[in-house]
Amino acid sequence: MAAVRAAFWALGIVLAGVQAWAFRYYVSADAISYLDMSDGVMPGESWHRLINGVWSPLYPLLLGIVRRTFNIYASNEIAAGHLLNLGFFLFAFLCFEFLLRKVVRRIPRGASLPAWAISCLAYSLFLWASISKISLTSLRADMLMSGFVYLAAGILLNMQGRQARWR
Repeated sequence: MAAVRAAFWALGIVLAGVQAWAFRYYVSADAISYLDMSDGVMPGESWHRLINGVWSPLYPLLLGIVRRTFNIYASNEIAAGHLLNLGFFLFAFLCFEFLLRKVVRRIPRGASLPAWAISCLAYSLFLWASISKISLTSLRADMLMSGFVYLAAGILLNMQGRQARWR
């Protein structure tokens, strides 16, 4: 099982890295909006730029923190954003791993499909969804959001069957 995990992690990191590198200068309308919003983190700017009726402020906040921390020049803002998205892919992969471990623990012994086969299918679906559907081609918060969804699902599975402690 550890070999399967290591192989899919290596494949995922390579695929995500290649995609992020290939599209490192790709600019979309959303990317421009996120970069404009992230200016609110920069010195001399006001934080109200992060608040928008369309987009969540978390992604521009994180993008602005990266830009400010590493003193990113305007010519490299898009590439830095793609590098940040690669970090979000790793976050989503970790959260998916957390969810998958909760699912695999629930597989009964003698199941018609062994745990390693379910893991291979799950990793394949994760990589397909993350690389081809969510993708790292443009600056969007979708990968970060998918990580939070995997994390929430794993936490819910962890909570299932436990007694409530807040009584």
